[in-house]
Amino acid sequence: MKLRFKSLLALSIASMGTANAAPFGDWATGTTTDGNLYAAVVNESQSVLMKVCVSGDSTCIWYLGTQTRCESGGKSPALINSSLGATTVELVCDRQIQLRNTTGLHYRYAILNYDLMDKIAASATGAFGIAVALESGRFAVYRFSSSGGKQAVSTLEEAALRLYRKNNSPAPAANRDSLL
Repeated sequence: MKLRFKSLLALSIASMGTANAAPFGDWATGTTTDGNLYAAVVNESQSVLMKVCVSGDSTCIWYLGTQTRCESGGKSPALINSSLGATTVELVCDRQIQLRNTTGLHYRYAILNYDLMDKIAASATGAFGIAVALESGRFAVYRFSSSGGKQAVSTLEEAALRLYRKNNSPAPAANRDSLL
């Protein structure tokens, strides 16, 4: 089952237009085809939880990718339960995405409490769940492994900081005269 899960992780992340994936337990890090960095985990239902850091600035965003439909800009309350306890968060539907090698469309939700997600990834043990309230009065529940989350997110943040510093450092004046 572990091998099947890792194969699913690699397949799902690769289908989001990513390259250079490095595994950390059940999580992986890498670079998207548009140059953004990510740390992600995929569950057995092909839902994805990922932190994406935009390469051009210091912005990092947590996303939940599922087959649960949403309208862009729509807000949904959610409950996150982990070994650290339970709390509520708000999700905002970002956009519809198509993952190769999967059936149907996926929808990407931004998770607005980034600090909470960082804490869960760094400190939770075992599985954790995100229950999203639906218009029907029911809940859609997504479960993810925390194995490797701390290492993957830490690696992502270090790489994002290095890339940000590289992109925002002044260019050396190689052709200028100087006094020694």
